[in-house]
Amino acid sequence: MKLSVEEFHEELVNALRKYLPGGDLEIIEMNMLRFKVRIYIALSFFMDVFYAARTHKVSFAIVRKGKRIFGIDNLGVGIYIPLANLKIMLK
Repeated sequence: MKLSVEEFHEELVNALRKYLPGGDLEIIEMNMLRFKVRIYIALSFFMDVFYAARTHKVSFAIVRKGKRIFGIDNLGVGIYIPLANLKIMLK
């Protein structure tokens, strides 16, 4: 994914409109190199998204009641899913 920060922002906004129209997007940081955003999904349930334009790193984390229940990135670090939370995610 080789996008500028502005292009990534546009793609994310379009995806939210399509797949999560009730989601509320809060920009935490946005400049030429970095983009951090929090997407509020429901009460005590949100997703943090990070994009680095120079390395093209994309990271996602889903947080529920203050605890990270899912995380993934595209640089080979892999997927973080605590086994205790797997049932929560599959509901």
